[in-house]
Amino acid sequence: MKKTQLNSLADTGRLMELVNEQGFPCVVSVGPVRRSVNQNDLYWRWLTDMAKWFTARGHEIDKDSLHDLMRHQFLGYEDKQIGRVKIEAQLRSTASLDRAEMAQYMDMVDQWAADKGCLLVKPADSEYVKWMQENGGMA
Repeated sequence: MKKTQLNSLADTGRLMELVNEQGFPCVVSVGPVRRSVNQNDLYWRWLTDMAKWFTARGHEIDKDSLHDLMRHQFLGYEDKQIGRVKIEAQLRSTASLDRAEMAQYMDMVDQWAADKGCLLVKPADSEYVKWMQENGGMA
């Protein structure tokens, strides 16, 4: 079975082409695309840079602790169900974010860091910068 990703309403004409090519029965799945590897890599670079910046100023913290702090600050908590066991109030995972949600989350992290005086790198070719430019952000 052929998989194709449609990224905008402009791509919907392609859907009929795919159905005609594939024939019936066919499966169409509608849903957001998960955060990208590019976003994830930049986010973890930010956490590493932030950890170095805060540690150099006497606030020893590592990237994993900053990750937890950012999730606490901006994503909140959710209950998890494992079989019959309910584990309450677990930090929400960034892995569950789609690309737009991840970009919005990263924007909050970036603003938080800037408010503290820690300016984060934003490569011009990153998906984060491209998303911010396309959606009226400041990046």
